Amino acid sequence: MKKFLLSMAAVAAFGFANAAEVTVNFQDPESIGVTKAANGEATVATGFEYQNIKGTITQGQDLGSGQEFRFFTSSAGVVDFRCSAKGGAKGHTLVVTTTNGQTITGISFTGTNFGFTAAPGALEVNTSAKTATWTGGATEVTFTTTGAVNLYTMTVTTEAGGGEVKKDAALAFSAKEFTIDFGDEFTAPELTKETTAEVEYESSDDNVASVNELTGEVTIEGIGTATITARTAETTDYYAGVASYTINVLDPSVILSATFGSSNDGFTFEDGELDGLTYVWTRATSYGYMKASGYYQGAHAVEGAYLVSPVLDLTGRKNITADYRQCVGQLNGINPADALSFAIREEGGAWTKVAITSFPEITSGNFSSFEDAPTVDLSAYAGKKIQLGWCYTSTASAACTWEIDNVVVKGDKDSSAIATVEVENENAPVEFFNLQGVRVANPENGFYIRRQGNKVEKVVIR
Repeated sequence: MKKFLLSMAAVAAFGFANAAEVTVNFQDPESIGVTKAANGEATVATGFEYQNIKGTITQGQDLGSGQEFRFFTSSAGVVDFRCSAKGGAKGHTLVVTTTNGQTITGISFTGTNFGFTAAPGALEVNTSAKTATWTGGATEVTFTTTGAVNLYTMTVTTEAGGGEVKKDAALAFSAKEFTIDFGDEFTAPELTKETTAEVEYESSDDNVASVNELTGEVTIEGIGTATITARTAETTDYYAGVASYTINVLDPSVILSATFGSSNDGFTFEDGELDGLTYVWTRATSYGYMKASGYYQGAHAVEGAYLVSPVLDLTGRKNITADYRQCVGQLNGINPADALSFAIREEGGAWTKVAITSFPEITSGNFSSFEDAPTVDLSAYAGKKIQLGWCYTSTASAACTWEIDNVVVKGDKDSSAIATVEVENENAPVEFFNLQGVRVANPENGFYIRRQGNKVEKVVIR
């Protein structure tokens, strides 16, 4: 279940003894050790409690169709707390209270949409600053949705009014994200804290990375992504604490992995002569695959329209293979082997076509299902830089449809072909990975992990 990150941002005097601010970060649920929803999915929560702030969420309607007040993870892995502008958005509530009797004097939100009202009092929205602010004095404030809401953070200011204000446990790791190849050594980042409570560690996936619950020592177990979380219990003087970091463990044999689910994954199109068409190849954004067709208001003569991979560096690789899935349709008497082919070219060179020995059968309707295409052996290109292509052809009398997804190129690392060279970070090659830990040759707009030498950081490419 998706939860909320709330962390003590500051403790300052606002003219009241024990005045404090607590900032809720809706965009970083992993910081409290909770796995966020997968990209493109959402989790509905009923509330949260952290330090002296409590939030209770209720739904205006049992919508069941993605209209709830929910935490949504975008295709780029970015989280916000939201509800849509459709009819069901009305009537959801977020009730904010304190757990120690303190009076709330201010609540401010950051985000992009603030379609809700406040009671008691009113909400002041600053559209240009992308903020919404409530001020007053109450032990309970209710926000009721009237339209679209997209929230990133919520900061609650309280004054003395009962109870004790404890100190923040201040748990923090020295780094938040790591990307390594399976088989590489890994050393857990340093954890700092102010609380006197003992730390307990846990992993979100022991099959990827297991952790000693007392020492925090991590053992890499397999390929995938795991979140390591440190927790401390509440004490007389300190609130409970939590901090986490993510380890992306990559398959070292994978040179390229492209699903086309949310982007072109660095692939491009070379459509050649279009014969009156606007394009031949395109990404079907609603379904997440690449599609070629020479048909629009009749068949068109198309020759050499290519779906083209990024440049693949096969230096230091052996036993190299390429796999993908394919679907064919609208054949109209066409033999797919005559119209569709795989192709390879060295960087800057000409295409060499490779016949595809089998295609999926059309069993019903006009289309086949997606099936694995025959594996292509690329070992002859070891040590070279190449591109892969999927070549589409049609005539003025017949044009079929070809769909491609799940392209994976693998090659074992050949240690005999690699000379070990110490490289300073600033001179090391730069690699990009998506938030699932898959290498991306030509990153497009979105969030990525950037690795250069032993320096790893999360970046936004616009």
